[in-house]
Formats: sequence, C-alpha cells, structure tokens
Amino acid sequence: MRRSFFLVCMLLCGPTFAQKAMPLSSLERLEQLNKVAAAVENLRAVTDELSAGRYMGCMKAVGEPTFCECLKSKLPVAITFSGYISITTRSKEENMYSILSKEDKQIYDRSVQVRDLCVAARKP
Repeated sequence: MRRSFFLVCMLLCGPTFAQKAMPLSSLERLEQLNKVAAAVENLRAVTDELSAGRYMGCMKAVGEPTFCECLKSKLPVAITFSGYISITTRSKEENMYSILSKEDKQIYDRSVQVRDLCVAARKP
C-alpha cells in the first residue's frame, strides 16, 4: 500500500517538479550572480575595514570625531590615513605629483578637497 501511494505521488507530482526545474543556463547564471554577490560582499567588508582603520588612525592623531568621521566617509577608498597625511602635509613636488597617473592625480586632488570639506564641516 505504501509503495503504491508513493508511486501515485511520484506520477502526480513528477510533472510539477519537472516544470519548476530551472534550465542549466539559468542555474549557471544564478551561480555566477551568487559569486558576484559574494565578491561584492567581500569588497564591502574590506572597504569597511579600511575605513575603520582610517578612522582609528585619525582619532589617534587628531582626536576630533566629527572630522575623523568625515574623512572616513569621504576620502577615496584607496587612501589610508598615513597617505592622507602625506598628501596634505607635503607639496605636490615632494609627492611627485607630476609623475602620477591620471587616476592617481584624481585621487590625490579629491583627498585635498575632502580635507577642506572636513575642516569646514567641523567648524561651529
């Protein structure tokens, strides 16, 4: 009796499961999307870690939470706190600005803009 019940269920439910099965290409696409989502999540974790390190470096050196939070959130991800200090305390010549790539010059320039923005934001 059990066996026949099982067979009837398989016969009745089998087509339903077959209709809901995803084609192989869709499964592969889903797997790729899951890999991309995992990579994005890893990138987010690394970015958060770098930002937290930048914030802690700023707090150790400057100790102004508003200023440090501004740097944390607005500086380009590629800039560490020590990199920020190098950019803002040395001349362009000392930092060899002229030999930087176009992208690095944009990051450098953005870092100077962020400094000005964060200094202005902390004033009452």
